[in-house]
Amino acid sequence: TSRRAFLASAAAGATTTVAVATPAWSLDMDAFINQELAADNNKAQLSEDAALCKYGSPSPETGEACRRAGLSTTRKGVDAFGKADRGDFVRCKQFYELDDKGNYVKKTACDGPR
Repeated sequence: TSRRAFLASAAAGATTTVAVATPAWSLDMDAFINQELAADNNKAQLSEDAALCKYGSPSPETGEACRRAGLSTTRKGVDAFGKADRGDFVRCKQFYELDDKGNYVKKTACDGPR
């Protein structure tokens, strides 16, 4: 009987240990999802002018919308008004001249500012 009593007390102790609830340290998915949804709702909505400036194609209307929204009108290659900065164009011509040794040397002559 002592063997039975020992096994019964050991089984009761194991059951009690397993049955005791421990605090959960895992991620509460419902709380996490609700927190993310609340954070998404707090983001400011774009005004019509800001949306046109950010996503519209370059045109005078887009440039004016950028000014009204207080955003920058500069973009890569083309500003919001549709004006492209292509730099200064210079026409150049290539020609060949004889040097002192009688060899032809390729030279370039450009008109306008360089």
